[in-house]
Amino acid sequence: MNKIATLLDNRKNTRCFSDKPVSTEIINDLLAVINRIPAKEQQMPTEVFVLGNNAQDMKQELYVNTECEVDVFNPQLLAPVVFCFCRKENVVDANGVTDPSVPPAALNELHRYYAGMASMAVGLAALDAGLNIGFCQSQGLDGWTGTQDEARGGAITVNGELRKVSLSLGVGYPATETDHMSRSRVTGKQSDNMSAESLVRRGLEETRPRPGLNSYVSIFGQDDVSLPDTWLNLPLESA
Repeated sequence: MNKIATLLDNRKNTRCFSDKPVSTEIINDLLAVINRIPAKEQQMPTEVFVLGNNAQDMKQELYVNTECEVDVFNPQLLAPVVFCFCRKENVVDANGVTDPSVPPAALNELHRYYAGMASMAVGLAALDAGLNIGFCQSQGLDGWTGTQDEARGGAITVNGELRKVSLSLGVGYPATETDHMSRSRVTGKQSDNMSAESLVRRGLEETRPRPGLNSYVSIFGQDDVSLPDTWLNLPLESA
C-alpha cells in the first residue's frame, strides 16, 4: 500500500485536541503545502485564515458560531492550529486584478474545489508529521449575509469584518489516545463481529453511516476492477 493510502487508512477525525502546541516548523511545512495547491489560471477564489496556537479568541468565536444543535458544538475548532477556508468576493490573480467574468455560481464552485484540495493536502501533510486532524464543514445558513444573527454555521471576525467559513481543519495532538470523540475507520469485513445491536448496547452505534460506494462511484470499461468494501465510521474504542 502506498504512503498516502496508509495515511488515509489510519486517519481519525479527531474532535478533542490537547493544548500541546504545534511547532513553528510544522506550521511552516503546512503553509508550504497550501502554496502548492493548483488554482485555475492562477486566480485564487479562496482566502485561508490560519488560526495559530495563540489565536484563542478567534477560535472561540468560530466554535460558538458553529453550534449545530442546541449546545452541540465542534471542538475540533479549538485545536492548536485551525485552517479556515473562506470564499473571496471575487477571483483575483497574482497582480491583484479582479476577473469580472466569473459569476457568483462559478466562483462558489472554484472555491469549493480549491478548499477541498487544499484542506485534504494539508490534512495529509499533518498526518505525515504525526499530528491528528479534524474536519468541520461549517457552511452556515443559506442566504448568509454577514450579520451576527446569521453567524451560526461558521463565521469569524477578520479585521473587523465577519467572514463566513466554508470549511475548517483542526490540526494538533489528540486530547487522549482513546479519545471517545475520535472515530477511526474499519471495513465492513473487519466489523462483522460487531452487530448493530451490540453497538447500540454499548452506545457506539453509527448514526450516519457512509453511503454504499456503489451509490456514487461507477466503473466503466474495466471489467476486471471491482469496488472495494465501503468504509464504516466506528468509534475509536471499537476499532
